[in-house]
Amino acid sequence: MSLNGRQTYKYIPLVGLKRKTEIPQVVHFLTNHGRFQHYFFRFGLSTTQNCSCGEIGYADHYILHCPLNSDLRGKLVFDVDNPPSILETKSNQLIIKQIVERVDSSIRRI
Repeated sequence: MSLNGRQTYKYIPLVGLKRKTEIPQVVHFLTNHGRFQHYFFRFGLSTTQNCSCGEIGYADHYILHCPLNSDLRGKLVFDVDNPPSILETKSNQLIIKQIVERVDSSIRRI
């Protein structure tokens, strides 16, 4: 099975015409295409794929697991067994935006 689109499918399993978000940072999270260590490493733009905490720097890691973002993550309200529920509220999307902006500011500019 191809891994292309798996990240997006996890959070948006059914494609529809209604947009789930218009926030660019949330789109980066949903696609795993943003200023994330793993993404830069994949294209040879970084010598490491690891986050500052030592784990692999995937989008999911920064939003759901990274101890460096626990203060913001603690504000997310969603069902961990139902990943699409993370997008159901505007407040969650704004928290995701804040986390992605924090990650963005912590990774050196190329």
